[in-house]
Amino acid sequence: EALGTGLIALGLILEILALRYIRKDEELVRSMDRIR
Repeated sequence: EALGTGLIALGLILEILALRYIRKDEELVRSMDRIR
């Protein structure tokens, strides 16, 4: 059970980090569009 709980926690952390990076990428794309 401890292993399963650890994997779930790790998955949530990775998901949060992925969402943060996706938002940063979207901001970069928008700023590039403004430059063009």
